[in-house]
Amino acid sequence: MTRPRSLVPVGELVGALVPPSAGGTSLVPISRAWASVVGPVIARESWPARIGADGTLHVHVTSSLWVSELTLLGADILGRLVAAVSVTGVSSVSFRVGTVPVAPVRREAPPPPVTSPAAIAAARELASVIADPALREAARRAIERAIVRSISTPDSG
Repeated sequence: MTRPRSLVPVGELVGALVPPSAGGTSLVPISRAWASVVGPVIARESWPARIGADGTLHVHVTSSLWVSELTLLGADILGRLVAAVSVTGVSSVSFRVGTVPVAPVRREAPPPPVTSPAAIAAARELASVIADPALREAARRAIERAIVRSISTPDSG
């Protein structure tokens, strides 16, 4: 029987498969550290795209406004990046409008509505006139959900 190999994080596998940029420096550690280096606001608007043969880190941004803003902050960003990732081979940063990945929006699901005893009683009473037991039960559940939904949803008017 063959013993299973230990699991390896996907990030390590991708890092091993992605070849270094033309400048000889891998973009993977820079991409991983980008958000922590520049902060969440700038990270939403920018992304390190490639490293040129001359050692320039080319960063894509969402608009020309961000090109201007980040060009002024370029030396500071480069300094923080070098300190955070110990990057060698990157000598400057260039910003241009390009593709920036969109981070997924994480929204918490609202809690399920609580069914009150009054809603259950009202639904049972309204459905009681239906002769067929299966149809009566289906109607009772639908009425109950409608009552709960109408109570938990504020008026839009």
